[in-house]
Amino acid sequence: MTVKQTGTDPSHLHSRTDYRFRILYAVGMVAVVTTHCSSGGLYLLQDWFDSWYLGIFVFAAGYFYRFEEERHPLRYIGRKTKHLLVPLYLWNFAYALIVTIMGKLGIPQGVGITWRKLFLFPLTNGHQFGYNLAAWFVAPLFMVEVVMALVRFVLPAAHERRWVVIKEAVLTLLFIATGAAGVKLAQSGLNEGWYLVLDRLLYFLPFFQAGVLYRRVLEYHDRLCNTEYFILVFLIDLVLCVINKGLPTYVYSWCNFTGNPLMPFLSGFVGIAFWLRAARVMEPVMGQSRIVNLIAGSTFSIMENQFMGFMAVKALFYAAYRFLHIFPTFDAHAFRTQYNYFFLPYNVQQTRILYVIAGIFLPVLIQQILVWFRKAFPFSRRLT
Repeated sequence: MTVKQTGTDPSHLHSRTDYRFRILYAVGMVAVVTTHCSSGGLYLLQDWFDSWYLGIFVFAAGYFYRFEEERHPLRYIGRKTKHLLVPLYLWNFAYALIVTIMGKLGIPQGVGITWRKLFLFPLTNGHQFGYNLAAWFVAPLFMVEVVMALVRFVLPAAHERRWVVIKEAVLTLLFIATGAAGVKLAQSGLNEGWYLVLDRLLYFLPFFQAGVLYRRVLEYHDRLCNTEYFILVFLIDLVLCVINKGLPTYVYSWCNFTGNPLMPFLSGFVGIAFWLRAARVMEPVMGQSRIVNLIAGSTFSIMENQFMGFMAVKALFYAAYRFLHIFPTFDAHAFRTQYNYFFLPYNVQQTRILYVIAGIFLPVLIQQILVWFRKAFPFSRRLT
């Protein structure tokens, strides 16, 4: 997941790094982490936009997709294999070892290593060892990038402006249609095993194409002032909520969709539109923030390791319960057996923020250690 500028952007002609996407990655990762710990006491306008924070990473992949990739798809696929698939499996093997050790220590969560958990489930399921469940997203992202590279390789190239517009508009409508078909497939009950793989792929393809469309066609015309833009976005989202009879919310990992099959894409696009402009507004103040860039540069690690950050907080609470005899409501059995158990001291909901901080800080620390290791030992570059 890179945020290097690779083409002409009328609003970022003098910068190789597009800090809007640094902000988007950081906000998206915070949204993912807070979702996994019941908001963490933070609400990033999730009462309005709740279908964007995974789509934004696929959208960004499409935005940074270059014309040159269409001429060399195998090279592109090889690079994505190195940066996505190889680390996914290395981390999966690492978590197989971690849960085995934890099982020996009396915390039997995710134990039972099989060849399916090691090699097959990272592609078809992603929840095989519990603690790395958020990494289920990596395989669909990889598959989307592979499919789009192959599709664009076989399509005739378009260089004149009008043909680029027509080509990208037609592809967008086509992938929205196939995405809606994937949603209907999941709604019919075909969302397990390899059907789940297909459903995830079909769902995310329109977001990749939307990123390509925005970069090559729409961005040049994105000229509305902020007030008009945000009013329009909120009005569109309000209409969608009324049509849906509430905020559209879905479980993307299992492709649990309800309602109109077009709604997951319309709702997702509106959320992306809001945060894309919000990132532009925040860029002068936050774009070069060290914290923002650390989070944006650790997206893979956060996806992989956020639940281990949650576990670190629970371990501290357990130590306080066990040795200091405080927090009498701490459930030691749930701590040992449920990776998604969250203890809240005195049931204070705001203490969820501790899980958010740890779910981001620990993976960022792990990423920094890997970066240091990569520099010190060049043979280890595939780890980062």
